[in-house]
Amino acid sequence: LAHLNGLHEQFESTETVMLISILTKNPGYFSMIESWHEVEDRLREAVAEANDNVKHLTSLNRHFEVLYTGTPQLISEELSFMFSKLKIVRVMSKYLQDRTNMTGLLVKITNQMIGRCRDYLNESGDIWGQDPAAFIAKVEECLQLNHQCQVQYRTTKHERTGALKELPFIFDEDTIFAKFQHFSADLRKLAEIFKAKLQFDTLASQSIPGL
Repeated sequence: LAHLNGLHEQFESTETVMLISILTKNPGYFSMIESWHEVEDRLREAVAEANDNVKHLTSLNRHFEVLYTGTPQLISEELSFMFSKLKIVRVMSKYLQDRTNMTGLLVKITNQMIGRCRDYLNESGDIWGQDPAAFIAKVEECLQLNHQCQVQYRTTKHERTGALKELPFIFDEDTIFAKFQHFSADLRKLAEIFKAKLQFDTLASQSIPGL
């Protein structure tokens, strides 16, 4: 946006306006001036669209903030508001009305959830040094986040906002959730290892008479 605004300011500068005014009076530059105005119009549209995107994406900040600071459980609790807001903002944002752009945003959201889960699992230090029961509980939170995210997406897909204009909220679920599904599969395998470790630790702590 800053780059576009900088270009726009150069196009609107006094020097540029004077130069174009002089060249316009020379028929030999007619084709070049016509191309200039076409570029200028496209730049204005790009600046307007960029400003629109910033405005609408900024309105999502409150719901996105938890993706960087919250636990998987807290993120799960925000999902309903987040998806409802996304559905509304998509109607207002020309950029997000494009299915590819909206899909890309949803992929970024799920990728950030994966990143936050990784950080959450490692917050207490190296995973192999953590209490097995506590670690398994954290894994379950991450698995639940993946499940709730998909449930909330599908719920939002069928909900109506009541707005005069509504757009379909239907995107490629494989693209959006594939990495989270793969991550969850790895977590389940890891949880099984920790469950086995917990069982062995429990046995090791017990004294068996006669042994």
